[in-house]
Amino acid sequence: MNWEPFSYTDLAAVVIACIALGATLWQARISHRHNRLSVRPVIETHVAWSHDREGLFLTVTLENRGIGPGTITDLFLKRADQKMASPSSADDIVEAYVAELFPSDINPIVLDTAWPLGRTIKANESVTVARLRFYLEHTQGSVMAALNANGGPPILAGRYRSMYNDQWDFG
Repeated sequence: MNWEPFSYTDLAAVVIACIALGATLWQARISHRHNRLSVRPVIETHVAWSHDREGLFLTVTLENRGIGPGTITDLFLKRADQKMASPSSADDIVEAYVAELFPSDINPIVLDTAWPLGRTIKANESVTVARLRFYLEHTQGSVMAALNANGGPPILAGRYRSMYNDQWDFG
């Protein structure tokens, strides 16, 4: 083998190639991070009270305020930062929670329910978890007083993940 001494031109070409490779890898990393952030879901719990001639209504929804889809991986109720036990043998989890949360003199009617565990919520989509109707004699104050007397109002909480499997908590 005949090795010829290298020139400064050869060395400069190798250095430039290494710098170009480093810049390409850095740009790929920045682009990947940008793509992850540009499709980040932001799932929030919303509680809305309304009143009409039929009675008082309580609607609990999950809304995705982010740009990308989010999949619900865990969903539960909590009080005072303590996770409530999930009903174990209930056909309808929402109805079981309602029966546990409200005393018999309040006893709301469950109109709509959906327990969206495992569901993917698209960007700007809203999913109703529960819609309850209380009788006309109840007010928002009387319902909240009953909840406070029964351990405090619960908060719908859980975890969700993005399409890149990044995970966040809500609630």
